[in-house]
Amino acid sequence: MKFLTDLMLGRLTRFLRIFAYDTVYAKDLESNNNTPVPDDELVKFANGENRIILTKDKLLSRKAAPNSLFLEGENVYEYLKQIKIRFKNDFEYKAEKARCSVCNHTLFRIENKEDVKDLVNEGTYNHINEFFRCSNRTCNKIYWYGTHIEDILLKIKKIEID
Repeated sequence: MKFLTDLMLGRLTRFLRIFAYDTVYAKDLESNNNTPVPDDELVKFANGENRIILTKDKLLSRKAAPNSLFLEGENVYEYLKQIKIRFKNDFEYKAEKARCSVCNHTLFRIENKEDVKDLVNEGTYNHINEFFRCSNRTCNKIYWYGTHIEDILLKIKKIEID
């Protein structure tokens, strides 16, 4: 399942990418002068790539129906719950399947931990043994399973119980 998120859903975009969902953020489609992409073009793009539009904009949701979900509330965990209910999605973290939360590219495992020694802080380097890197050479962001992922997973488990 692939998504397109509107400009109001940057944090949700990052979360979906962490959980391995190919997610294009509308802001990433803007022109060089930071002009927002018109709704009709977002719908055309999403349809052309078989993406579901996730939005806080009722009009955009109506234009994209039935391939859209209007998200209510103000909390990323509320949004995840709505997505889970509508599409029966699971939100399990597997680093080898995750996508870069910044640019949406795939990640690859760093074979030699020494390669990241100067790229992460010393405490992280000393306590983490498995690192991943974004496959986009202009991004190259480094990832690892840390307490931030544990916190996200705990909060998701809580919304599943509620």
